[in-house]
Amino acid sequence: MAYLINRNAASRLQCLHSICKFINIKFGEVHSFRLFDIKFDSNSVNVHQYCDYLLINNSLGISHCRYKAPLDESGCGLTNSIDIDSTKSKEVSNTVNSLHGLGLVTRGAGNLVKLTKLGKKFASTDFKSSSMNRIIKEAVLNYGPMVGLIGQIINFKRDQFDSSDLLVGYPSAEERVLFNGRNILLSSGSERDSNTRTRSCLLAWGTTAGFFRPIEIPEYSSSNSHLGSQEYILSDSRNLRKYQVIDLPEVNDSSFLVNRTLDYSQLAKNSKALRENNQSNIREAAMLFDSKIKNRRFAILYLISTNDSISFKRIIDFMLKRPDLYVVDPTDLERVIAIEFDITNSAGLLCSVARDIIKKSNAINLTELECNAPSNVLHDLKSRSA
Repeated sequence: MAYLINRNAASRLQCLHSICKFINIKFGEVHSFRLFDIKFDSNSVNVHQYCDYLLINNSLGISHCRYKAPLDESGCGLTNSIDIDSTKSKEVSNTVNSLHGLGLVTRGAGNLVKLTKLGKKFASTDFKSSSMNRIIKEAVLNYGPMVGLIGQIINFKRDQFDSSDLLVGYPSAEERVLFNGRNILLSSGSERDSNTRTRSCLLAWGTTAGFFRPIEIPEYSSSNSHLGSQEYILSDSRNLRKYQVIDLPEVNDSSFLVNRTLDYSQLAKNSKALRENNQSNIREAAMLFDSKIKNRRFAILYLISTNDSISFKRIIDFMLKRPDLYVVDPTDLERVIAIEFDITNSAGLLCSVARDIIKKSNAINLTELECNAPSNVLHDLKSRSA
């Protein structure tokens, strides 16, 4: 079950390497663990024993996480501690989501997590070695949103780009519904700050992997990018927007499979977490239509994935036959689908469009996509699109 990541700490693969070393020693590939089990615990063996990036405070005689104050009891920027966690486990959850997206762990039922073979290889390899670069490339290309971002850069057909040109997160169709006697704009798209965090993380991973680099940092080879970019990646602030293409991978290929695409439950933001002040109607309306939004995005991905080519018209006609599952407003569906098509970027499903016809360029893991999908939606798609 792959999630859309949106917090900054996991953008540093050096830090993820440290936590994977800790996980490998404590649990290996055999034993599962929970999020709480990898939080910083000052009274036990913890990630600090496996981190090469701690800062030393000579006056206090201590080493500490470089993204925390010297005496901050939350301990680690990736996880916070078992005692102090102002983020209510959002940081450690995002970290594990990131590790899952990279294929370094598998996050399964009951929030049990297990290190993968790739994760063990990552943990067991010296970060400064040349072989680490190949492992990083393999890992980041597992993740759907990363592949979607690379696909956009390929389509630019130029050797430089601005980060603001990249689309990430959930599309916003700006649909309006009548709810409790009011005309409500459905909140279905990612918020700007969330998109910024997601994009920043993906750009950091792509920079570390050697696919591109900020123009303003010194040049380095693609095979040495995890070291050449390290100073910038580990900095407290990364706000450079202009990028130079170095070596983009061949992801526009029918044999290329995105292993960790977003699953059904992650095709829309958590409507329960909406925080519009004094606007409970917006939150309640979003929750009411949440399943239809997920269903139609899931249907778009499923129908494109299971056909060599398909028309927008066929997708629209398919949904109109089951409006109870997919349609908010049938009179507005054509406009909405044209916008919702951008969910393919977040899933890592690369496509070409000519006139009305969509052709997929690569493949996504349908088992991952179908995870958590309602049985009635799956049945409808499989029975009618066969």
